[in-house]
Amino acid sequence: MTVDEMLERIESFRDLEQGWDSYDASTINEYTIEFALELAPRLSHNEDWFVAPCSGGEILFESNKSIIRIYRHE
Repeated sequence: MTVDEMLERIESFRDLEQGWDSYDASTINEYTIEFALELAPRLSHNEDWFVAPCSGGEILFESNKSIIRIYRHE
């Protein structure tokens, strides 16, 4: 996933509503999204990163070498 693709995907998390996973998943709050948007361009360009929302309101970055989870901040 390119940096631009990651940024676009993270932006899409703003549209997730409570229960987006059919199991009462939390929304992703603005602080968490903004932090992820700042982090994405700084990740190693030598790794292929995947980014996904998590049901607890976190954002997960994962590559074949690393996992980074940004926890929900209130």
